Amino acid sequence: YDTTHVTIAWRNEPDAVEHDRGDIMFKSGSSADGGATWTWSATQYLKQNDSTASYVNVVMYNDAGILYAFIGKSNPISNPDPGTSVNVCMKSTNLGVSWTAQTITNSYAGQMALGGHIIKSGSTYFMPFHASGAQGFLKSTNLINWSLAGFVPNPEGVTLQEGFIAVSQDNSSHLVCKMRVKKDEGGYAYSSISTDGGTTWSDARKDLELPNWGVKCSLYRDSNNQYVYLYNTEDGRNTLYYKTRAPGQPWKAGRPFTSDTLAGKDCYPMLTEYAPGKFYA
Repeated sequence: YDTTHVTIAWRNEPDAVEHDRGDIMFKSGSSADGGATWTWSATQYLKQNDSTASYVNVVMYNDAGILYAFIGKSNPISNPDPGTSVNVCMKSTNLGVSWTAQTITNSYAGQMALGGHIIKSGSTYFMPFHASGAQGFLKSTNLINWSLAGFVPNPEGVTLQEGFIAVSQDNSSHLVCKMRVKKDEGGYAYSSISTDGGTTWSDARKDLELPNWGVKCSLYRDSNNQYVYLYNTEDGRNTLYYKTRAPGQPWKAGRPFTSDTLAGKDCYPMLTEYAPGKFYA
C-alpha cells in the first residue's frame, strides 16, 4: 500500500456450481525501483474453505501500516444454503507477507455481504455492507468492535448493493454513498447522503451523472479532495470506465479505464491511494 509494497486479496471459486463462495487468496509484492518492476510472493491462502465453512468477500484496510482483511464467512460449499454470513478478520504487521487471526466483535447480527471499501471519518471507521437489496453500514472506533451505524432508505424498492462511501467534498462532516443496483433497474448508480455521522441517510435516488450497469461502482475521494468513480456501462459487465470530479466542479466525461488490450476483461474494481492522487487498482 505504498510506492514499494502492495498486497492483494481475492476470492477463488473452486466449485463450478456454488458461485460467490470459496477460498480467499492473497499475494504480496515489493518493488526496488519505485514501482517499475515488482517481485511477487507465491499465491497463498488467507482463508481456505473446508467442511465447516466457505468464504465470500474480502475487504482490506491499511491502518498506519497494519493491514486488516475483513472476510465474510459462510456455510460450507457442500451446503447449497449459504446461511447468514459473519465477518472474520486477519491482520498483518509485516506489509502483508504473513497474517494472523484477529478477534473482532459485531453487535449487529443481521445478514450482510461486504462490498465497498472501509473509510475513516474523524475517529470513526465505516464498513459498508448489503443484504437482500438493503444498503447498510457498520461503524467502529478501533477496527475491532463493530456495531450498526444505519441503513439507506429505499423508497423505490430497487436492489441496493455494494455501496461505496466517501467523506463529502462539500462538507467534511457529511458522508456520501454511491450504490449499484441490478442491470435491469435503470443503468445508473444510486446516491445517498448522511449529515449526522452515518446514522441516518437520505433516500436512495438515481444519480444521472453516474452510469452503472449492475456492477460494483467504486467511489473514492483522494488526498486532493477529488472524487474518482469507476463504473461499467456494458451489458456483459466486463468493460470499465472512470470519471473524476474536482471540488466545486461538474463531473468530467467518462473515459475508458484500461487499454484496448485489456478491454472486456475487467470488472469489480477496488482502488487504493498510495500517494496523493495516485492509485493502485
